[in-house]
Amino acid sequence: MNKDPLQQADNQPEILPWFRYGMVWMVILLPLLVVVASLITVVIAHNHAPVIIEKSAVNAVNNKNEPYRETAQP
Repeated sequence: MNKDPLQQADNQPEILPWFRYGMVWMVILLPLLVVVASLITVVIAHNHAPVIIEKSAVNAVNNKNEPYRETAQP
């Protein structure tokens, strides 16, 4: 009945290395997935950025259409 104190009892779970636990991979991979998704979003936003129209071009179009605005008003 005298057991060696250095031996593990039969009812204790086996100790696994850290990479064998699924929770560790979830904690590592979920934030990594968010970072990758945000980088993809930045690339898409940069490649499909809207064209910036200068004010002079807008004024030229508005001045060109000015006679049509006057006739459209009652």
